[in-house]
Parts: sequence; structure tokens; C-alpha cells
Amino acid sequence: MEFTTILNPESSLNVNEILEEIQTTSPRYFLEQGNFKGWIITRFDDVSALLKDSRLTTGNVGAFIQSLPESQQRQLQDLKTLSQYSLGGGGKEQHKRLKDLYREYFTHKYIESMRPEIAQICQDMLANIETDDFDIAKELTNPLPAYVIATLLGAPQKDWHLFIDFSRKMIGMFVNYTLESYLEAQQGFMALADYSRNLIEIKRQNPDNKLISFLLKAEARGEISVDEIITNTAVFLMAGHETTSQLLNKGIHALHNNPGQWKKLYEDQSLIENTVRELLRHSGGALWSRRIITEDFTFNDVEFKQGQMVFLSLYASNRDANHFENPHELDIERENTQRHMAFALGAHYCLGAQLALVEAEEVFKQLLHFMPQFEIDEKNIDYFLSPLLRATYLSLPIQRVMNKNTDMINSAVLEE
Repeated sequence: MEFTTILNPESSLNVNEILEEIQTTSPRYFLEQGNFKGWIITRFDDVSALLKDSRLTTGNVGAFIQSLPESQQRQLQDLKTLSQYSLGGGGKEQHKRLKDLYREYFTHKYIESMRPEIAQICQDMLANIETDDFDIAKELTNPLPAYVIATLLGAPQKDWHLFIDFSRKMIGMFVNYTLESYLEAQQGFMALADYSRNLIEIKRQNPDNKLISFLLKAEARGEISVDEIITNTAVFLMAGHETTSQLLNKGIHALHNNPGQWKKLYEDQSLIENTVRELLRHSGGALWSRRIITEDFTFNDVEFKQGQMVFLSLYASNRDANHFENPHELDIERENTQRHMAFALGAHYCLGAQLALVEAEEVFKQLLHFMPQFEIDEKNIDYFLSPLLRATYLSLPIQRVMNKNTDMINSAVLEE
């Protein structure tokens, strides 16, 4: 099999076959094609070890731009400048300083306190669906994570829709690693940066308990700069919107394709927490997490060189048969779902992990009542394909299957 096909967006539909072949025959594989150059690591043990290895640092956008021809770098100067202020853009000390600060806000207690607000957003969106035939990606699963992040930042509800467009443009850089996709991402970054500057000034005059106001207090203490606030607002939206929305879409699709699992979840809703973690293992997560080697070293007989990029496949490691029995099967009662690596590990463990879990748990909790039986119009699913996110759903047509029992269930929910 030609492994370079993994970079073709069209290969996203059969990426399992490609990754399994790499994992079996070449688990530490150096791939070079166009602007893409680096090691692809696919086995659970290797990915786990390297995620925690201090000799690797996050492969931020600026580092990737630096590897491009000078003429292309000039066109992406705005994006390159912004990227140096990100969590991973200025070295280990900057990463630790910023992550420690954000951790003060993203506590388990605070994210749990957002659960009723997230549940209400979901409930309001479902209430707007008036027919049994609807597009759940457009009506719920794609916009909801963007709305939650906008809420967390303190953006007014009238502006929530803007965050979907910001995110869609920024995520374009991962579609095919071309100059064109990065130029589109730069447009999204700069548009969100302009919005964030305005929101910052509003919060200076009218502070609240949301993230921007929290960070402005830290700015006053000299712990963070405005440029860092602006850049990491973009980072959180880009990292937290598409990944969560696609977890929801792929999770719904996977449960539809495994009706016995959906029935089991409906009958025992205490399984929701474990179901979300199994969906993260089975269907969720980015294809890989990018790192840069900071010094020469040998890893399992492979010579890593300073400056090389490493692409750690979170998705492939979650389907490693040496760690997960029948890894391609969805099993919502699987006992070791907590071992999934969809959120990475170590110093770069996802800051928004708890937020994503709460969102997914609340969505599936409500969907069990809103559409206890449903069908998917497979022929009219629409998505764009990318090497990083695989199939990103733009449209997921649903038909609720209504019967007397379903009507009674929904009536009971409305009365609660």
C-alpha cells in the first residue's frame, strides 16, 4: 500500500485500513510529500511515550510556516506573527506559564458549573426543530460547541453565529496543507483577532465572570499580554469547536450503525459517561498531534533529528489491538475507555477536555429523549475531507421515528 495516500483528503474515508497497515508494517514511518514532511507514529506505546517526552515540543503553526518557501512565508506573515503568542508558540516556559494560568479557570468545578447552561443551550436548539426530518449537524451538533465557547468567553448571544465562520476558516489549514488553505485560515484568525480586541475593550468597561474578564485581571498583574489573550482565543475556538462537533456527529453516526449499542444506552442511561469516552476512542479525536524534535535522539532504533516533525496518531493508537480488544468495534460497556488518547497526554493534555466531555454527555442525554429511534439519510450526508479531521460533517440528515411510546417519552421529558 502507498502510505502517501493518507494525505489525500479522499483517503479519509478508508483511513482505518491505511493506519492499520502502517501500524502493522511501519509503525514509525517517515513520510515526505509536498509541504508535508515528518515521522508518522501509530502504536499506542510509542505515541504514549512520545506525548510525554520533553524532547518534543508542540508543532505550532509558526514552525510549519517557517518550513515553507520564503515567498509563501511572506504571504502568511500575519498568521506567523500571531502564532508566536500561542500556548505552544514560544517554548516550554511560555507554554507552562500560560497553561498554568488557564488551568486556574478551567477547573473541574467551574466546567461542571457550566453544565446547566450547556444543557439549556442544547434544549433551546432542539426546541427549534419542528419536524421529524431535520439536519442535526446544521441544527445542533455543528453550532453548539461554537456557541459554548462563545459563552465561555463572554460573547453576547447575538454574536454566537460569528464563531462558526471564524472556526471554519481557521480549520481550513488542516484540509490539505497547501498555501491556499493557510491563507484562508489566516483570514479567519485575523477576523477573530479583530473581534477579540473589541470584546476585550468591552470587558474592560464591563467585566463579568467569563474567561476574557478573568484573563484581563491576569494581564493587570503582568501574567499575560493582550496578544496572548487574542491568539489563544483563536486557538481554543479552533481546537474546541470542530473536534467536539465532529465527536458528536461521528458519535451519532456510529451509534446509528450499532443499533444494539444505542438501545443499550437508552435502557441504561448511566452508561452515558462511558459511552462518550468509548466514542472518543472509537470515533473521535484528531488523526494526529504534531510535535517538533528539539534535539537528536534515538527512539526504538529510529534516529530522530532536531527540527524534524513528528505526527503522533492519536486515532491509530486508540485502535491498537494490543491495548483495546476488538478495537474497531463500538462497545459502550468497554472497561478501559479511560485509556483513550483523544485528548493527548502529559504536559499538552487538552485544556478543554472536561468541557468537551460535559457537552457530549448533555447532548446525548437529551438526544435519547428527543429521538429515541432515528434513521440517517446516508445518501445525503455531506462532509469535507481532511487528513487531520478525516470526514468533517457539514450535513447529517436525521429522521425521527415516532410512535406512541416515543410520544409518551417526549411528553414526559417536556413535563419535567
